[in-house]
Amino acid sequence: MQILPSNPVMPEPQGLYRAIVRRPVAVTMVALTFAVFGYTSHDSLALALMPDLSYPTITVRTAYPSADPAQVERDVSERVEERVAAVPDLIGRSSVSKSDMSEVTLEFAWGTDMIRATAAVSEALERTSFSNPRIERPQVLRYDPAQDPIVRLMLFTNERQPDMAELRAYAEDILKPELSKLSGVAAVNVLGGVERQVRIYPDEDKLKQYSLSVTGIVAAVRNAGVDQSAGLIVSGDREVLLRVANVYSTQEMLEDLEIVTPAGERIRLGELAKIEIAHKEPETITRYASPVGGFESRAGVLLEILKEGDANILDAARAVRERLYGKFLGDVETGGRYPERKDRDLEVENMDRDDRRDFNRDQEFGLLDRLPAHFELTLLTDESRFIDAAIKDVRDSVIFGGMLAVLVIFCFLGTLRATVLIGISIPLSVIATFIPMQLTGINLNLMSLGGLALGIGMLVDNSVVVLESIARCRDEGDSIIDAAARGTKEVGGAIFASTMTTVCVFFPIVFVEGIAGQVFVPMALTVVFSLLASLVVALFIVPAYAALSARAHTGNGVREQWRKTGAILAAAGWPKERRGKPWWWPALLLNSLVMLMAWLIVASAALVVVIAAGVIRVLQLCLGWLGRFTLLPLAKVWNIGWSGVTNIYPRVLDAALSRPAATLSITGIVSIAALMLAMRLPLELLPSLNERDLYVDVACRDGTPLEATDRETRIVLNDALSAGGLAGSITGIMTEVGGGIDVVSRPVGEHRARFVVSLASGVPDAADNVKQAFGASIGGNPAFVETPEFHAPTLFSTTDPVAVEVRGQDLTRIEEVARRIASALKELRASEGGPLLKDVRTSMERGRPQVRLYFDREKLSRLRLTNAGVANELRMKIGGEVVSDFEYRGEKIDVFINLEEPDRASLTELGDIEIAPGQKLSEVLLPGSTLDAVEAPSEIRRTGNERAVVVTANPEAGVPLGVVRERIGDALLRNEVNLPGTHTALTGQQAELERSSSSLVLALLLAVFLVYAVMAIQFESFIDPLLIMGAMPLAGVGVVYVLWVSDISVSVIAMLGIIVLAGVVVNNAIVLVDYAKTLRRRGAPVREAVRESAIVRLRPIAITTLTTVLGLLPMTGWLHGPFGALASATESVPVLGDVLGFIAGGGEGAEMRAPLAITIIAGLTSSTLLTLIVIPVLYFLAHRGVLDNSRPIEVTKNP
Repeated sequence: MQILPSNPVMPEPQGLYRAIVRRPVAVTMVALTFAVFGYTSHDSLALALMPDLSYPTITVRTAYPSADPAQVERDVSERVEERVAAVPDLIGRSSVSKSDMSEVTLEFAWGTDMIRATAAVSEALERTSFSNPRIERPQVLRYDPAQDPIVRLMLFTNERQPDMAELRAYAEDILKPELSKLSGVAAVNVLGGVERQVRIYPDEDKLKQYSLSVTGIVAAVRNAGVDQSAGLIVSGDREVLLRVANVYSTQEMLEDLEIVTPAGERIRLGELAKIEIAHKEPETITRYASPVGGFESRAGVLLEILKEGDANILDAARAVRERLYGKFLGDVETGGRYPERKDRDLEVENMDRDDRRDFNRDQEFGLLDRLPAHFELTLLTDESRFIDAAIKDVRDSVIFGGMLAVLVIFCFLGTLRATVLIGISIPLSVIATFIPMQLTGINLNLMSLGGLALGIGMLVDNSVVVLESIARCRDEGDSIIDAAARGTKEVGGAIFASTMTTVCVFFPIVFVEGIAGQVFVPMALTVVFSLLASLVVALFIVPAYAALSARAHTGNGVREQWRKTGAILAAAGWPKERRGKPWWWPALLLNSLVMLMAWLIVASAALVVVIAAGVIRVLQLCLGWLGRFTLLPLAKVWNIGWSGVTNIYPRVLDAALSRPAATLSITGIVSIAALMLAMRLPLELLPSLNERDLYVDVACRDGTPLEATDRETRIVLNDALSAGGLAGSITGIMTEVGGGIDVVSRPVGEHRARFVVSLASGVPDAADNVKQAFGASIGGNPAFVETPEFHAPTLFSTTDPVAVEVRGQDLTRIEEVARRIASALKELRASEGGPLLKDVRTSMERGRPQVRLYFDREKLSRLRLTNAGVANELRMKIGGEVVSDFEYRGEKIDVFINLEEPDRASLTELGDIEIAPGQKLSEVLLPGSTLDAVEAPSEIRRTGNERAVVVTANPEAGVPLGVVRERIGDALLRNEVNLPGTHTALTGQQAELERSSSSLVLALLLAVFLVYAVMAIQFESFIDPLLIMGAMPLAGVGVVYVLWVSDISVSVIAMLGIIVLAGVVVNNAIVLVDYAKTLRRRGAPVREAVRESAIVRLRPIAITTLTTVLGLLPMTGWLHGPFGALASATESVPVLGDVLGFIAGGGEGAEMRAPLAITIIAGLTSSTLLTLIVIPVLYFLAHRGVLDNSRPIEVTKNP
């Protein structure tokens, strides 16, 4: 049924739209311009997994040899923090002081120019002086040392007795410098293997005999080994640099070094000490096991590659792979192998002489070409592979969603021409969106591509409404030009208002703080850009092409253009009256050549057009033939189902309008139930990602030697593999035992180890199999004292899920409070009685026991000794120190001095050690001093200007973060854990969740206000916008029920979807109410107007809803389940496997994007179903008592 006035007055089309529909060539060229620039912008967009979720950081690392954490804090960390406190844009600073090393981390505001920030920090440190000369120059690092490496490489040797020192030297001297200079690479850590060093072992008896000290020998060695500049001298007419070069290069040079005794004698160093070239004591042992070698654990040297803080992980990792494989990278990444050496040599031999002269073998063949024959270099992990797969998966989802949206349009319209016309708006709007994305610095990540997927379905909304309006005007008798212009004008205001309501939702992003703001901004801007592009396409391009489709059949357009072109070229000829002039013939010849070139250009262009038209015609015939047997039957089946909907909907609507109280009561009951259920939905900050790697951290008893820990980890690995079921779930296992001061991404120590397990793709339970196998193997091994900790690499930086920070100045009190909190957290129980938290631990790990020595200053003064002198003598004898460099086979190694193991004093014999000729340590100690060992911290943390200890934990599986936050807060208040001078605070993801939630709620309220304001301005009414906004709570009903059924937590991602719904769901109600107002202006009563409006707008509402829902459907990951197994089974089938793989997707990153898609799909679906019933009822109730100028109308059948 269609209700219209008896004599409707048709407004004249606007001049703007009439001019547009008459200029299809101009419109086409503008569209092509945007397409070209959009494609260019797309190629320049960077790729990333997520927006930058961590503050930009700079780390200041300072080495302080032979210093304990307290010394490092006092002499270095506090000093550095003071100097950098005034650096611009600095928002936070923290430090970790551990033995021999200080690391101060500086956090800057988002958007800070990190190059300038680095320069400012370096300038501040240039003016910093330290009290102890042993403190080395601070290093300013543009990366977070705690980050996981983006690439891991392992260097092996295929010899039975591998020379680990040779492996280490090759990694340090060849591989590390080559990889460190790549763009985006911040540092390359070399772990494992052994390093050579020259060891000097002084003989204590000889030292006593000649009254010498170790300090004196160290001074003699340092003074003799000199390599430094001595200034400039003039030689003739130029200056020459004078350099003193006396570097130790042979063992004999050290042995022949003369030491002068206090008595004036000269003694060779070789007579006083034992000198040998030996291996350093290793700090780390690294191994790798893979199916290729039957999971045999092979020792090797590990290279960990870290990226710069602001570098793109994909670009940096690809630069590493290109440097490794050279031009063979493409073959390796497609499943091929790196060529053998003989094949590479043969390729060089077959080159021409000129090609060989310009050939750079090192760059073309990569670093693998330089490996010695008995070396192997294996790429173990590459975090960019997961990111690349996740980005590809979401790109495929966007494309597949667009295809589904176009299919829906075809099913409704039934004609390929109209479908293509509307389908143009999708690729054109998407390509145009890349231009502002590139200008605003937005990269392609899961969030921005998610916004693009959200826009895919919404992009066609405006075009559908415009084309429906044009078709209606054609049915009313307008010409194609008038129909295109008038149809666009009639709905132009409505689609502008509906687009602006959606755009307005994203304005409050400026008030969203924390991680939510960083996630929301790229998605919001992407949606805004795509919607504005779709609005332009719908208002200007669709009308022009709709009018062009009717004019194209006349055939006069091409002939007219050809006639005009010929006339223009003919006008360039020479008039007859100029003939006979002396210059006429040369000019005529030149003019003829120019005319010939012009005609050739025109003819070539015409030929290209004819060929293109022919190709398009052939494709049109093929598509028409294909559609006749595939799409048309589908459209017929769809029309049968849609006819049933159109027959049932008026009856349901009439029943609702007849019983408004019952309709609103049922809606209210459903809404109240959803509200009560929403209070029970779990909360979390961000969903966790299921990645391709899994970390397993284990620890033996404190004090376990490195070799013993390595032996136990091999036993654990063998037990886990022999249990069965694990080999098929993994592709390799890297073991890292121990760790030095350079390793900060994990807990280190000789008793600690980490397994890096590479999971097999396509095995859904791979991670669970690994956890079960390693859990059983480690649990049954008494050497391990802690349960294994499983976690995935941090591809983007977030804080710990549960973190309680204790601050103060008294370290003892802070540690006591932290112990109380850890005990309280371990006692928390979930509702079913099990533990609420797991992996509860504090940052205050015990370091090695300390023996504190207190000297009698009067005795030292009488003996002409100093505290520093005695400390240096003890350090040289017991701890040892690097005193010089040594050239060994072209590499520089350390010269290290200390006593041999038998001569080093034990704790019971420490008092008998000589600190000076004839003076024992016990003789200079304060009376009453004891040589008892006491515990000391392994590190001291500072946050701001206070010391801090952090208690961290992870929720048990299925325990939401919101419940954890409430329970921890209650436990801290109940137990009163604080001591005087200490204070605690919830930090980590709990604090970030609270901060993000509050800012998102504020953004939602502001978005609702802006939507109301736009609609009030559009309708010039306060009541109608309120009626339209009734669609918002209706959307929340569907969201709550679907999240509850799907067992999905309310995360920041889901909250963003709710905010987006605030602007999206009102669009259908706007279109419905707008047309009802139009019908009332034409004289229709309220009930008939709202009824006819709902029936007429049913089809465009259904089209826009289904295109948005189906456009987002691939983002949910729901298709991966049913189609994933089929894709794996048909992987070898050339076409079918690719098609099913495209539909199913890889599933990478689905955990992060699915909550957004599911939230919007659920909200939009429920809102649409209820809007078609509830909004007409509300409109009828609000306006049925309003007097208007309605007059009787004629009810006609809907054509």
